Amino acid sequence: MKRKTALMVLTSLVLSCAAGVPAMAASWQQEVDGRYWYLKDNGSYPADEICEIDGKKYLFDASGYMLTGWQNFKGHTYSFDETGAMRTGWYQDGNVYYYLNEYSGEMTTGFQDVGNYTYYFNDEGKMQTGVIEVNGLHYRTLDGGQIIKDKKMKINGVYFSFDSNGVTSVYNKDYKKWMTVASNEDQVDEVKYKLEDDLNSGRLTRRQFEDEARRKLTQMDVSTAEINDFIQEVFDSYNWTYVPDQSYYEEMLDTWNSQWED
Repeated sequence: MKRKTALMVLTSLVLSCAAGVPAMAASWQQEVDGRYWYLKDNGSYPADEICEIDGKKYLFDASGYMLTGWQNFKGHTYSFDETGAMRTGWYQDGNVYYYLNEYSGEMTTGFQDVGNYTYYFNDEGKMQTGVIEVNGLHYRTLDGGQIIKDKKMKINGVYFSFDSNGVTSVYNKDYKKWMTVASNEDQVDEVKYKLEDDLNSGRLTRRQFEDEARRKLTQMDVSTAEINDFIQEVFDSYNWTYVPDQSYYEEMLDTWNSQWED
């Protein structure tokens, strides 16, 4: 920053010795290494701050150089394009979507209303889709990330209900009531124990056990990964090989998408 410091000193001397001389025009300056900084009309420059210039916001480091890309500044995360201008609103980076506050540019995390829909962004600001678990509760989204609310539907024999906040409940036929995931955990453990006991006693064959585990646990809104892990664990105890039937889950997804109505 020697060049900038010298420029500021020179400017100060000139202004102090030449009353009535117009201030210099503010302009972007570029160093020989390609970095940019901004010369204000009073001869100073922004440093360690977000500064609005010609209707766009830019971030400058402690030395006064403009920054680009993802940046953390005073506890918040921002994104700046290749020209240094702050991004706002929806931003797609590869296959990942982010939402940057349209006024402050801060990266959004958690639940966020955008337009007429609610979305969920993880701690890294990435928009989540599919089944989302937050504080023990499940939510589901459309392909575009919109959380489903105020809806009931039946998918492969399982009844789902989504309240005004999007919290998912499933109708448990065995207990004859609607259950959220949080209230369902004890019953899930009980069902797993009963399934394994039925397999051990011979009341269920290997194939019947797998089908019943998938049917009953899906009905209780247990994730596909957890169901696979449970079946794998049981099969491992018998030294059996378990290969998840992916077509079953693909069929469920197709059914889900086909039954959704705006």
